[in-house]
Amino acid sequence: MWGCDIFTFLFVKKVCFALTLLNKNRNINSVLYILLWIGGEKMQESNLDIARMLKILHTAMKTKANQNLAKKNITGSQMDILVFIASEEAEGKEINQVDIQKRFSLTNPTVTGILNRLQEKKLIKRVSSKKDARFNKIILTKMGHEFMTGCKEEIARYESRIVKNLTDEEKKELIRLLGEVLKNIKEECE
Repeated sequence: MWGCDIFTFLFVKKVCFALTLLNKNRNINSVLYILLWIGGEKMQESNLDIARMLKILHTAMKTKANQNLAKKNITGSQMDILVFIASEEAEGKEINQVDIQKRFSLTNPTVTGILNRLQEKKLIKRVSSKKDARFNKIILTKMGHEFMTGCKEEIARYESRIVKNLTDEEKKELIRLLGEVLKNIKEECE
């Protein structure tokens, strides 16, 4: 009908699916997985090996992070929001629930639930905003700051362990190379 074989048709269909995910602001890792699924015959074998290795590394690190968070009774979404709050506070910015909804493309009820659970754990609190009386600003509590400090220390120890067999020069080169790969991925997504 379109003058192409079934394999070309399926390839195009899968590419369109991956592009649809990108347009819906899906996670780049989901798109990378779809692009791997599209088919190695369309990619050079060495590039497929790199993409596969990046996916394996991502999965292993995410699994380890989720195990550590589970021990702390925190979900990945809760941690993402805590990191966002901490980074905004560090820059002297005031944030509210709407900022979180926009940043993570989440609905009001979803963010309300996450914030309620974080407040129950005494990691955040909602206080009246001096900037805009219509909103409560979200801030870390003393316990929240201590929790984040502990997480930073744990991440630093973890990073040390995963690169323990690399020299300082190799670590610098790894960071440089990963930066180049990230830059290329971002360019592809624009």
